[in-house]
Amino acid sequence: MHLKLFVITIFLLYVLIVCGGFTLYRIGIVHPQLTENAWAQQKSGMRAVKAALDSEAERANQLIQDWAKWNDLYRYVQTPTQDFEDSNLGVYTLEEYDLNAMYILALDKTLVLGIEEESAGNFARSVSALTTSRLSEISKRTWPKNSKADCQYQYVLDELSLVCLSTIQDSSAELAPRGYLVFSRSIRLETLLAIQGLTNTDFDVINPLSGDAQTNMGFENVLHQGSVATDHFVRYQNPSSHNASFIIHFRFPSNSIPTAIDTQTLLIIFILFVVPLLLVYLVSKTVLDPLTNMAHFIGALKNSESRPVLPNSGAIIEVKIISDALSELMNHLDNERLMLEHKSVTDVLTGINNRRAFEEQMPSFWNTSPRLGKPVAIILLDIDFFKRYNDTLGHQQGDEALKAVAHALQNACRRDTDKLYRYGGEEFAILTLVDHNEGLSLFMQALQRTIERLYLPHPSSPVSNALTMSMGACLIKEPSSWMSQHSYKTAVEIADKALYEAKASGRNTFVIHTMTEDGVEIVDSEQDSKKLPHSNFNPINKLK
Repeated sequence: MHLKLFVITIFLLYVLIVCGGFTLYRIGIVHPQLTENAWAQQKSGMRAVKAALDSEAERANQLIQDWAKWNDLYRYVQTPTQDFEDSNLGVYTLEEYDLNAMYILALDKTLVLGIEEESAGNFARSVSALTTSRLSEISKRTWPKNSKADCQYQYVLDELSLVCLSTIQDSSAELAPRGYLVFSRSIRLETLLAIQGLTNTDFDVINPLSGDAQTNMGFENVLHQGSVATDHFVRYQNPSSHNASFIIHFRFPSNSIPTAIDTQTLLIIFILFVVPLLLVYLVSKTVLDPLTNMAHFIGALKNSESRPVLPNSGAIIEVKIISDALSELMNHLDNERLMLEHKSVTDVLTGINNRRAFEEQMPSFWNTSPRLGKPVAIILLDIDFFKRYNDTLGHQQGDEALKAVAHALQNACRRDTDKLYRYGGEEFAILTLVDHNEGLSLFMQALQRTIERLYLPHPSSPVSNALTMSMGACLIKEPSSWMSQHSYKTAVEIADKALYEAKASGRNTFVIHTMTEDGVEIVDSEQDSKKLPHSNFNPINKLK
């Protein structure tokens, strides 16, 4: 077999195996995976929209429960007074809580007071045909009989509204109800657009009675039985009653649905075919043709008396290319080595120094401290109840919290001599110099304020509704030659013991122990009276 024929045969086998195999791989493996990923993204978007709507209902539920269990309102239902209305039930109340109607009813459902939006931005107290019509449609629902509120989406006067009903009781819910409280919030276009922007999902809502779209598929059915598509019609069911209030029409762009053979795949197949063809051509010109000419030359030598002319047989590879390639490779290896050394002492998640860096740098810090002329301190910091934080909000949110805390502590360590390390999972360490002995307490209070200003909600913390830290420190007031008789690990153990005492005393505090040549003493301990106040994250603020 001639060499050229052999190369052409190899090329044809390549086209059959590689191009055909890639096409089958795309159709049989990649396309199903892309379809599954696209469906997962669509489901994620639909879940996010439902979660946003459920969250709106939950916030409204909290709001009406807060109002309905109010002693002043409980007394007002029995004995309405103008002073209470002027102080608490003005038309500004609707604007403050983004409501379009608010009704106070007696137990027999007779109207005691109504405040409603008569037109866009125009609120008034009135008993009008609008009031009667709205209450008539709301009354079709089952009224609550206990202390729990009931918030549901329903169409009221052909407008999608979030309507909340609750019995009016005293704040302790021990006395019998005296009436009903009704809140109505219109779900207008701007609200839906805000949810679209928040969830990055295009949708609109449809009244099931309009007949524009009919479906019996709820969210769970669609998520378990559906498949990727440009349009999904899903019935929204109220979390409390599971009644279908409206239909959500989800719209997804057509280019988000993968095809078996798309333009990119055709381009790849074309490249897989053309590139080897060009390579065959180049090899033919640079290698095969010279070899063929050499074969002809050898054959001509056998058959001819005169010496034939040998054509040019190709190019020469210069040694400089190998030398440059080797030099470039060595530079690349040096850069990789430096990068690995840097990574070995850097925490991957937070980007600050890690425990290994602490262990490597601590001996030098300990040995040079006597020559610095200032008190030195080792501070250990631990996030309070961080396991509960991860269990409640998830490990991804926990990682974000660790990065935020590390960044905040890094900013708080403003001097060149301040060194921050990630000492453990949720534990950090700081090496610092202080200008005077009292300065360490001020610095640790500043660290507490730094964490406080992050405002990271911690719903499962028994200490605070925001993330807090406990700290323990070992302070060396007069560093001198006596330190050489002790290991730095002793100071770390003292700081760790102080941290343990801070946790035992209630957390969100700090304790400072002093290490001297003669022993250890407590220099400062921040107890409950010194704890920094934390902000209240309750989103409901009302006049009482």
